[in-house]
Amino acid sequence: MKRSPRDMAWILLLAAVAFMGIRALSEKIRTAQAIDGADPIALIIEPPKAVLRLHQPPTLQLMMPSLPAVERLLRAYLPENPLCQPERIGEWLPFTLVYYPEGEVWMAALTEREAKQLWKRLDASHSFAPEEQTELTIPVRYYPERGKRFLGCYYQQGIFVASYNRQLVRETIKQQLRLRTTDTAVAELQALASTTVPLQLLLPTERLFPAEALREAAPARRWLSLSFFFNEGNLCCFQEWPLPTSLPDSLVATHWLEPLRDSLSLRLQPLLPGVQIELEATQEEKSAYFAFKAH
Repeated sequence: MKRSPRDMAWILLLAAVAFMGIRALSEKIRTAQAIDGADPIALIIEPPKAVLRLHQPPTLQLMMPSLPAVERLLRAYLPENPLCQPERIGEWLPFTLVYYPEGEVWMAALTEREAKQLWKRLDASHSFAPEEQTELTIPVRYYPERGKRFLGCYYQQGIFVASYNRQLVRETIKQQLRLRTTDTAVAELQALASTTVPLQLLLPTERLFPAEALREAAPARRWLSLSFFFNEGNLCCFQEWPLPTSLPDSLVATHWLEPLRDSLSLRLQPLLPGVQIELEATQEEKSAYFAFKAH
């Protein structure tokens, strides 16, 4: 049967629509795969002082009015940065903050669309247009701010990076371009990083315990992961720690568990400003469990 020109036009139109739909779906899948493979933790350039990961801004926004301790904690840890202002939680994206002696690096895994929206937000929140410079083949925008500060930002391979320290921006780019190898401590961070809890704080154990406590507790553990959740109006977290094998069962509680609990409580308190900590320790067959409650 011979098709009319009108039929052919409809066939071509439908084919074009189908092609565009398949292309859009493929692009969506490709973008989702790229974001799934984008891990800000992999961009850490050296063992940092701390790592703060915020996974669920909407949950945090809902809890903040009834949890002043959370706001105090965040205000103590969040730097002065337009990307993570406590009073604008509703605009936050899930992000990772890495704290170095030289400053902080803000990172987030974003789609290209989210990155474009973030660029627009940054442009609107700054009085002057950014200066664009190329750092190791990557274009970086430097936004001038008060106090002669410049917020350096770039987007590469599904990760948005921002920092006020230009050297940290450069070193992060080097790491992303694989010009530097990943430290073993960073590999451990990747294994510990959670994707479910609203708020996670990762701290190096060498800042928390004396060397002898580390040797007894877990010789290879370099990081303490504090995965916070909300329970009955409190900020809580739960930590499992392996029991030492060098002590008889009768001495574990008095010679290891109780000193470790006291040491942990003493050293954590200065690292969690704005909140008061209650810490309970329990012992089972192979592990000790530490339950924190901040209020």
